[in-house]
Amino acid sequence: MELPCTSPRASYCTGEICAWARSSSPDQMESNLGVALSSGWQSFTATSNGLLMAVGLYKNGTSGPTELELSILEGEGDSGAVLYSGTHVLPDEPNAHTAVLAAPTPIEAGGVYTMKIVPSSPPFSTIANSMNPYPYGRSSGGAGEDLWFRIEAEVAARSDCPVECVH
Repeated sequence: MELPCTSPRASYCTGEICAWARSSSPDQMESNLGVALSSGWQSFTATSNGLLMAVGLYKNGTSGPTELELSILEGEGDSGAVLYSGTHVLPDEPNAHTAVLAAPTPIEAGGVYTMKIVPSSPPFSTIANSMNPYPYGRSSGGAGEDLWFRIEAEVAARSDCPVECVH
């Protein structure tokens, strides 16, 4: 299944970030919920074969740096096989932050995966939208709810997705 590409940003000259998992604007999602997670997840569908390199998370509020365990699982929900697991620290400021995976994780076009977040000192405060802005996945909050998140993957170049080399 090939999903529409919505981002012209590139991670490498040989591929592009083409799996943004937000609403129609690749740089912002209108949130209508503040969410405090002791543990939570968001599923997504890969748009291309490639390597998952990083995920974007939105930290809402200032309570110091936030340490969390980030896992990438097969399938939807938090019971799939673990493909990646690592500890990441998000800075103090409320904003979008990128967590670069220590080990790039293979993904397949049309495959469903889950990003699981477990903060070391709950809760992790983030934002969400209950109007289903990302129809190719869902959050632990319910079928119509999506957390603010971003998926960055190195994929083979596609003609419908402009690529800008980053040197």
